[in-house]
Amino acid sequence: MDFAYIRGNHLVCIEIDGYKAHHKDINRWQFADQLTRQNRLILDGWKVLRFAYDEMKEKPRRCQQLILQMMGSWFGEEYLGPALTLEEKEILRIAGQTGEPLLPKTISQRLHISRNHAVKLLRKLAQMELLQPTSGTIRIRSYKLSGTHRALYG
Repeated sequence: MDFAYIRGNHLVCIEIDGYKAHHKDINRWQFADQLTRQNRLILDGWKVLRFAYDEMKEKPRRCQQLILQMMGSWFGEEYLGPALTLEEKEILRIAGQTGEPLLPKTISQRLHISRNHAVKLLRKLAQMELLQPTSGTIRIRSYKLSGTHRALYG
């Protein structure tokens, strides 16, 4: 294994194979051993990405894009949180842009939706812990991004 990336229960193995060292001068048994080694990694819960050394050297951006695609497909929920509607994403974007407390009236005007709908959306985002109340305890009048999500949307 050339590189290992471990995040929680996720195990990612990145292999970089040179043509001469890994394939040109090996016999049938060495070839079988390489396949068995990869199969064992997979059975042990590792996700394996393989790159040719020449590709890493000549096309590093392409390799980087594959790694980013892997991270997005395997860890996307962790980075982006739960699936959100377009309205909910827009509310979080507004919260990150303005840095000011969000009022239902403001959201209603910016999204061209009813005030009641804006209140429901804000409450839902607060229940998902993406927003947190900034005023009131029983009757909440405004919200802001929660601390853990400022880096994503702020």
